Amino acid sequence: MSWNKVEYNCRAIYEYQFINGEKPMERRILIQVIAEEFPDLPRVRIAYAVDRCINTVAAPMSPSTFLTFVQSYLR
Repeated sequence: MSWNKVEYNCRAIYEYQFINGEKPMERRILIQVIAEEFPDLPRVRIAYAVDRCINTVAAPMSPSTFLTFVQSYLR
């Protein structure tokens, strides 16, 4: 279980684009990537952190910015 693996998976998904959270499927994929790596965390808590990040940062963000926000929120 590591954030590096989550970051790698996010970079693989969003290699040439930024995360903006406009599409519902995009949100679901982000939650799933984090939940697969950290099964101990409740999905509701992960979903809340992802939603909080998407709503707080209005502009499209890089995968590393997204993960930094979510990681700090979940700790």
